[in-house]
Amino acid sequence: MTGGHLAPPSRWREDRLAPQPLLIGAMLVTFAALAVAVDRRLRRKDRGRSHAVLAILAGVAAGLLVAGELVVLRLIETRVREGGKVPPDQAAGDFVGTGVGFWLALALLLVVVTIELWTRRLRRTG
Repeated sequence: MTGGHLAPPSRWREDRLAPQPLLIGAMLVTFAALAVAVDRRLRRKDRGRSHAVLAILAGVAAGLLVAGELVVLRLIETRVREGGKVPPDQAAGDFVGTGVGFWLALALLLVVVTIELWTRRLRRTG
């Protein structure tokens, strides 16, 4: 299917992926980190431990996000390969990529980890 042309409906294939447990886990752990952050703001006590918990949760969420993205990329790559439309001089992976949303989410989670660990260190030394 090149040149913007669609295959006839009789040749259409299902193109949806099943829910991805690793990505669902990343979302749930991110929500847990948000709950810790809100709880810390409301209670204003035991902040040292909450910095560590928040950093750990954000790190776990980042790890799950990366693992889930790799799984999804491989699934899509397999579907492209099975479609049989890959030119001989290219690989199926050449047609599969990671969008800006993934990189933005990963960057934000890593920023949270860095800030929380840095803040925890400052509180311990100062």
